[in-house]
Amino acid sequence: MLHDPALAARLGAPAGHAERGARSASRITRLLLLTEPPSLDAGEITDKGYINQRQVLARRAGLVDMLYRDLPAAPVITGAGLS
Repeated sequence: MLHDPALAARLGAPAGHAERGARSASRITRLLLLTEPPSLDAGEITDKGYINQRQVLARRAGLVDMLYRDLPAAPVITGAGLS
């Protein structure tokens, strides 16, 4: 996981501007920057190059839990621009 306060502040401010007016299912409200990309060897990417959501959610369950906590803490990025 990547935690850089300056980068988090920069992403938290403008990232959601393009999403304003988007339906709630399409709106970004929190994000987490990972240093490890999805892994083909771990089954997170299919043979066709798509993300295997089930495997990503299973393998990175702890990270997903961080995103959905009532009071997310660093390194979860939130901000006025994300909602």
